[in-house]
Amino acid sequence: MNSALDKLYNELLEQADNEPEEELTEAERAKRFLAEKQITIEKLKEISLKKLEEDARRKEAARLRELERKRQAAIEKRIEQEKKEKELIRHIEENTMRFWKRDITGKRKETGILYFGESKRRGEAWVPHGHGEYRAHGEIIYEGQFFDGAMHGEGRLLMDNGNIWAGQFWKDMVQGMGTIISEEDNNKRKAIYWRDRRVCFLDELMPGCRLQLLSDEFVRDADGAALIVGPTHREGRYRLRLDNGTEKLVRLDNERFRLLRHKPRVITLDTILGSTTYGLLYNYDDDQANPQTSAHRENYYYPDLWAGREKAKREKQAELDLEMKRSQILARRQVERDEQAAANQAAEVARGLEEERLRQEEVERMDAQAGEKGKEALEAAQEAAAAKKQKQKDLSRSPPRDRGSS
Repeated sequence: MNSALDKLYNELLEQADNEPEEELTEAERAKRFLAEKQITIEKLKEISLKKLEEDARRKEAARLRELERKRQAAIEKRIEQEKKEKELIRHIEENTMRFWKRDITGKRKETGILYFGESKRRGEAWVPHGHGEYRAHGEIIYEGQFFDGAMHGEGRLLMDNGNIWAGQFWKDMVQGMGTIISEEDNNKRKAIYWRDRRVCFLDELMPGCRLQLLSDEFVRDADGAALIVGPTHREGRYRLRLDNGTEKLVRLDNERFRLLRHKPRVITLDTILGSTTYGLLYNYDDDQANPQTSAHRENYYYPDLWAGREKAKREKQAELDLEMKRSQILARRQVERDEQAAANQAAEVARGLEEERLRQEEVERMDAQAGEKGKEALEAAQEAAAAKKQKQKDLSRSPPRDRGSS
């Protein structure tokens, strides 16, 4: 039981014990009992209300303390985040190299191309080395591995035609196996490149296709001509049968070769692993005449400004500006039409208000005239009544006439 209730109960018992006994009837005792019960209930309500108020104040104080704690924690978190952001910005600035060249006057001029990443010193200059990225006017051009200033290893390159090459590089050239990601539909297709030239797509290396290995190791054996027997479990590695009858496992992503233009020769089916169907083979000579080179033409001392891409961007921006001007002209004309319509509507409203004002003035004038006429009629009636009254008064004062004389 609550201590406050116990205390009140004991006080009531003591008070009851100390009171002298009186001779009361049953009705008086019941009435006194009900009165004492009501007093006790009121006191208990008062104690309960005080306790509830104390609990509410305690909860409100706890809530305010919790809000203050959260506010302080949020302030500390924001301060810590700002410190981390400043530290990250400082780290980026320290590890960002800006490319520049000198103009005709010899003044140093930045080209807008940045390198961010790992680097190393080479004499008095620095070169990219490790993992980093090239940015041209805010756009990521290359992201991947560097070695001694050149793109070397795995990386991701944005080409001139907008496609993306994600694969291998060798001494600043696209070389090896990778994936070409189309800019238009984001379609992905694996291919093999050799020194910035596409050799073939990976899906063209089907069993039964003929190719020519161009390295000295294979040229000595039947001029390097070979037949694809089938792929292996390792991507880029194929089992080939040379024209001299020997079979070898060759990594075509690391080997220089070309696909032959004629169709596969007739062979027995037991030498083929996989499908015997074939499609149109890749034309190596046409690709050599029209090579698909990568977009990386600048070096890390005098980078190119990508004149072709910049020109295309300027033309596109000019079209956007023209379309924007056309839209602005149409919008301005629409605004003028809306303003004219609003002015006409305001004039109509003003004209209506003026007509209403004139009508009100006419009504007031007619009311005034009617009031004047009524006032004049009232005054005439009052004068007539006064004259009539005066006449009656005069008649009443005049002496009566003698009947005999009449």
